[in-house]
Parts: sequence; C-alpha cells; structure tokens
Amino acid sequence: MFDGTPDEALAHAGLWLLDCSSDGNPHIAALQRLAESGLGCIWILSSYAIDDLAEALQARLKVVRMPNGSPALLRYYDARLANDIAALLTPEQRAAFFAPVHDWLAQRNGELIRIHPTHGA
Repeated sequence: MFDGTPDEALAHAGLWLLDCSSDGNPHIAALQRLAESGLGCIWILSSYAIDDLAEALQARLKVVRMPNGSPALLRYYDARLANDIAALLTPEQRAAFFAPVHDWLAQRNGELIRIHPTHGA
C-alpha cells in the first residue's frame, strides 16, 4: 500500500492488501496463521475492485512526522488497534471511513471481531 508513495520506505510497517477471493490462494494459510497469533489480521469484504479498494485505503494512510523527524502512523489496519480506533470515531466518521467495505473484521488469537458495520451499534 505504500508503493509509489513518498513513504514507500515504510512498506515493512504493513498494510498489505491481498486479494483472497479466489480458491487456492497461496496466501490463505499464512494469513490464517497470522490471525491465530497475537499479531492478528484484518479481513475486509468489499464490492470494490482490488485496485479501487487499494486506492481508497491508501487515501486513509497518513504519515506524520514527530518533532524529531521520525515517521508516525495511525495503524488503523492493525488488528491489535482497529477496534479501539473505531470506538473513537463518531457515527459520521465511521460511515465515511468504512464506506469502501461491507465488512471489516479483526482476528487475533483466533477470535474474530466485527469492527464494521456493527461497531458502536
């Protein structure tokens, strides 16, 4: 998601978007292991084409600079933080932020939590 942006050097920090809609996707097993771990995984269901979804999510990436010049990210895509971040949003902010998706789920330690559309309802 950072490819082609001024912050491309931060790609290691995450937000990787993988299309898992096809059977036999080679990434599924690795993603399931990640979802079973403490790091977790975000699952997104969307009717957007993958390139359009990538563009919409990339627009939500905001890198700010700390006083010492180091980058800081609001890691909305981190399964450890997503629920807490969503809880801070007003209903209007949630509607705007989650507009590209039908479902936004976080899975950590095997526990699946629906962040959107039911968060705060």
